Amino acid sequence: MLEQEYHASTRRSILVIAAGAVLTLIAAYVFTTLGMKDAALFQTVDAVTRYFDGTLDGGADAAMNKIILLLRLPRVLLAIIAGAGLALAGALMQSVTRNYLVSPFTLGISSAAALGASLCIVLAAGTALDSDLGIISSAFL
Repeated sequence: MLEQEYHASTRRSILVIAAGAVLTLIAAYVFTTLGMKDAALFQTVDAVTRYFDGTLDGGADAAMNKIILLLRLPRVLLAIIAGAGLALAGALMQSVTRNYLVSPFTLGISSAAALGASLCIVLAAGTALDSDLGIISSAFL
């Protein structure tokens, strides 16, 4: 009886993970078509295939293909990687502290982040703005 419940729980976990992965891929595909200039639904597939064929500059929608490949797709992939990294960090914090309700305040991570942000604000205040002219320094242009 206990073994059957364990296998059912394992199957359910695998199903939830697979459904989450499929929904993430569908959302990533949809969000590459949305923007200031909406793309057709299959424009992303066309842009990727043209990239691998080497005919990215050809065709009627060469500008849209470049928008998808150079702007939208990298942003979506970076968002997925960042979300996975945050999930992994949370899981690691839960396993290290053996506390499922762990927060960044438990290990002092929030306090260290606040200290780092404060130091950056205080120490970099003179470099971001030129105090004599009141304009952005040429080092940041």
